[in-house]
This record gives sequence, structure tokens and C-alpha cells, in this order.
Amino acid sequence: MNGTAVRPVLASEWVKARSTLASMISLSVGVVVSFGLALASGYSIRVAIDRSSDAIRSDFHPIDAGFGGLLYGNVAFTVFAVLVVSSEYTSGTIRASLAAVPRRGLFYLCKLGMAGLVCLVVGGATVLGSFLVTQVALGPHGVDLNAPGAVRAVLGGLAYVTLLGVFAAAVAAVLRSTALSLGILIPFFFVVSPALWMIPATRSAARFLPDQAGMRAMEATVGPGELTQNQGLLVLLGWTVLAVAAGYWSVRRRDA
Repeated sequence: MNGTAVRPVLASEWVKARSTLASMISLSVGVVVSFGLALASGYSIRVAIDRSSDAIRSDFHPIDAGFGGLLYGNVAFTVFAVLVVSSEYTSGTIRASLAAVPRRGLFYLCKLGMAGLVCLVVGGATVLGSFLVTQVALGPHGVDLNAPGAVRAVLGGLAYVTLLGVFAAAVAAVLRSTALSLGILIPFFFVVSPALWMIPATRSAARFLPDQAGMRAMEATVGPGELTQNQGLLVLLGWTVLAVAAGYWSVRRRDA
């Protein structure tokens, strides 16, 4: 797969994505929601600490608090990644796209590459911005990027957003439906997985779920029985590779 073949396909995928109104709206919403929740979260923690230090858990760390808004804003990045792949199957334009790019492997990998690049750029700005907004809102209780572990946590957040976006896009390639993909991923990421994490009996297994493992990459502290930053990233990477492989098989072997 040479660069002369990849570049025009990537460019065409970017044109498709930016011409889809829902995709652009989802990215904008993701940024706004992440920043808004970061501000609200940081300020509420600051008020709670100022009123009574007993109101904050003993294991509170300002770096760990820096990405609370991102976890909920990430739903918009998931929607974007799914739409990059599923919208063509839903609209029926996938046949024309495959006629224009008959090399299905190239077509699929460029779709995922474009989704990953956008999540990397926009998600990276959102991760850094959310962290800084939270620290400003925390006031004297916040830290800056020079604090030990801060840069590593921001980079972990960047990897989290990017890999989870690629994972979502790959799942959409398998399911081939916007409604089905979002109907599974959104409840799983934001209802089922957090619920399993909160239940002591299922927490040891839930730590290996892709979203829960990825969240560990953004934390400066490691709780009892939790994965470390590196372990969390490796687990999320493993899930992403499996999803990409399944999507590749689906695009190559199944009819459009």
C-alpha cells in the first residue's frame, strides 16, 4: 500500500465526513460538552473543598479530576467515528464508493485512518483543553502541566480518545448500521460498563473492558486492584486491534 494510493482515498474520506452535517455537529458538541463539564466539575470540587476538606475523598488527585468532562463528551467522538463508516451503508452509497475504490482493504483502512486522525487532532485539543479548564476551575487546588504525571495523563487521554474512536469505527464496519452501532456502543460505554465497574462482584472483570481500561491511562493514581496506565492502554489497544481485524474481514468478505 503506497502513499500515492492512500492520500487521495484519505482526502476523499475527509470530504465525505465534513460534508455530513451530523458528523461535524457531533465533533462540535463533544468539544463544548467536555469543556463545559470540565468547568462545572472543577468549580464544584473547589467549592466542596473550600467548604469542608472532609467532603473530598482522601485519594483525590487534581490530575485525576482533570478529565471528568471528557468521559461524557467522548460520546460525541463515538458518534462521529461510527458515522464515518456506517453512514454510507445506511444511505446505500457504499456501492459507489467501492466502485471508485475497488481495493476494499485500502478503502476500509483509510476510513479508519481518517476517523483516527480527526479524533487525534480534535480529541487532542479537547483533552488538553479539558485538563486546563478543570485546573483553572479548581483554583488553588489545581495543578499545571509541570506537575508530576500531568503530561503523561494528557497523552494517555489523547490515546484513549483516538483508540476508542478507531474501535467504534471498526465496530460500525462489522454492524453496518448507524442505529445498531450507536444502540450498542452508547449504552455499553455510558451505562453498562460504568454499572459493572461500580458493582464489587463484577469490577475485577469490568476493568478489562475497553473504555474502563482506557480510562486508567488518564489517572495519576492507581487504586487497589486497578490496572496501571500502561496496562490500561495495552488492554484498550488489544480491543482496538481485534475490532479492526473483525471490520477488515467484514469489509473484505461480505457483500456491500
